[in-house]
Amino acid sequence: DVTGVQTCALPIYMLASKLTRTNAAAYLGVYYNYIEPAFPNIYLHQVDSPVLEKFVEAIYKLPKPATYKTARRVIEKIKRFLRYCLENKYHHNFESALNFKLHTKLHLVPDDDELRFEKKTKVISPTEAAYILNFLYQ
Repeated sequence: DVTGVQTCALPIYMLASKLTRTNAAAYLGVYYNYIEPAFPNIYLHQVDSPVLEKFVEAIYKLPKPATYKTARRVIEKIKRFLRYCLENKYHHNFESALNFKLHTKLHLVPDDDELRFEKKTKVISPTEAAYILNFLYQ
């Protein structure tokens, strides 16, 4: 619903200040993979911290469950939508939802640090990249 009455219909054009094809694909992926199957069909003014907590629990139980990192990013996108709603006066109080912190809900945080923290990717040099590309084309 474009008017922002239902939370299950998050209009893609509302979620990013500059919408590119890549951004739209990312938001659509989040919507179809996590929000549509797991977010409760409630009114916008009912979204609060407990709703987000139950939503994270639900996306962990999907047939293709979300990882902790994915859950954090999905929550960030939902909060971005809620801030958009505040700015455009669709509703005036999302304080509980906007103060939701996934890392403080210890039952939702994995015990394994490998799953909890993002991995640092080693950047290869242009010489190494050229070697790999040359190897692949042979």
